[in-house]
Amino acid sequence: MPDLQTALKEAIEQWETPTKEEKQMETKKEVHLFKPTNNVSRETFTFVKTHYGCTRKQVIEALLAKGFKESSIDSLLTQMLKNSMIIRGADGKLAAIVHDYTPIKQKRNTTVISVPKEKVKKEPQAPKPVLDEPKAVATTKLTAKYIVDNIGIGEAKALYLELKQIFGA
Repeated sequence: MPDLQTALKEAIEQWETPTKEEKQMETKKEVHLFKPTNNVSRETFTFVKTHYGCTRKQVIEALLAKGFKESSIDSLLTQMLKNSMIIRGADGKLAAIVHDYTPIKQKRNTTVISVPKEKVKKEPQAPKPVLDEPKAVATTKLTAKYIVDNIGIGEAKALYLELKQIFGA
């Protein structure tokens, strides 16, 4: 039986030597879905960095001469401003505030768009009965003529039925 030290050395050597699968994985390269064709983003950033204090118009004119599209340059300047890669002064002059170019990351829109709610028509509710507070008793006597003039038909019928029970007709 080999001693402990040689057994550990052999185990470490086996771990360190790559297997066939590991060798195949190392040789495989990551597949890119697309390759940059003209590097307009990097060129735009580099121009702004090397020409401190240039205006948007100057950047577009210089890069148009190199064959880039105006809309691409303008859009990239806007995205770089939003991503705080470059800044614009009060006079409109641009300056790079990061040392190296990094790909532009799309920022998520943080503004909330309010959607108008549908108006819900409320059905008219039946008015709640208002309980009349007891009125101060008039100093005048109630007469049959006064009651007939100031009573409704429904109340008159109820009064008739009550009087009928009292007088037993």
